[in-house]
Amino acid sequence: MLARDKALTKKVLAYHGILIPHFMVCTIGQPIARPSDLRFPLIVKPLDEDASVGIAQSSVVRDDEALSARILFIHEKIGTDAIVEEFIDGRELYVGVIGNDKPRALPPIEMVFKNEPNVEGRIATFKAKWSVKYRQSRGIENMVARDLSKSLVQRLSDVAVRTYKAAGLRDYGRIDVRLAHDDAIYVVEANPNPYLAEGEDLAWAAEEAGYPYQDLIEKIAEMAVGRSRKNAPRREST
Repeated sequence: MLARDKALTKKVLAYHGILIPHFMVCTIGQPIARPSDLRFPLIVKPLDEDASVGIAQSSVVRDDEALSARILFIHEKIGTDAIVEEFIDGRELYVGVIGNDKPRALPPIEMVFKNEPNVEGRIATFKAKWSVKYRQSRGIENMVARDLSKSLVQRLSDVAVRTYKAAGLRDYGRIDVRLAHDDAIYVVEANPNPYLAEGEDLAWAAEEAGYPYQDLIEKIAEMAVGRSRKNAPRREST
């Protein structure tokens, strides 16, 4: 429930000292007023949607006119409040996490944009995630992240686990980050319900970490059952 609200999640993460993009929330029916310290380029998203619903190339804006137009699009077409974030120029990485008492980060997966020279075009839009034809035309491919030093992978793991705990995720989840040019790690989203199908990002990362798909699903089920038993009320003997 917490992670569903992107703004509330960001506030919790900031409290825990986790780096996030500067942001504001634009509520339906309220005037749009960009604070002076929220500088362009910006990216506009639905506040409480997932799967990149409502995110397109036009979500990245460079002036107040485009900002207002995109916020109104979210309000009217998606029917939800909008969150406006600082656009972080960097690599799009997804770090899966599994476990409860001792969560473990999985190898990072990267969305690579081979045919997109514009940095502002390298975002995980709805089409970039779900349209095979669009992905092929833009050279978009998800792969295990390469060219990361051991120390950077460890930092990504630490940030992902801290975020997972701070957001109250359980059993499994995925932390979406942007890795800036100076290797600063910005957490964009804590995803409590990432796509769990075989061959998709989380399952692929788990396999890289030594959990074949069947073992991953079995482990998630066991953790859920274990939580259920642990939290079940005790019956007094008669």
